[in-house]
Amino acid sequence: MLTHKIVSAISDAIYHRRLPPGTKLNERDIAELFDVSRTVVRQALIRLSQ
Repeated sequence: MLTHKIVSAISDAIYHRRLPPGTKLNERDIAELFDVSRTVVRQALIRLSQ
């Protein structure tokens, strides 16, 4: 599923410190970066927050 791929990509970026602690994640920027809709990004961020 596409959301799962985005969750994995964001998790990987956090783990490898490409997204340092405290970084504000902007739905629009992430959507453009991964060429997906903001809805997919929103779902991924919700899943990561759980």
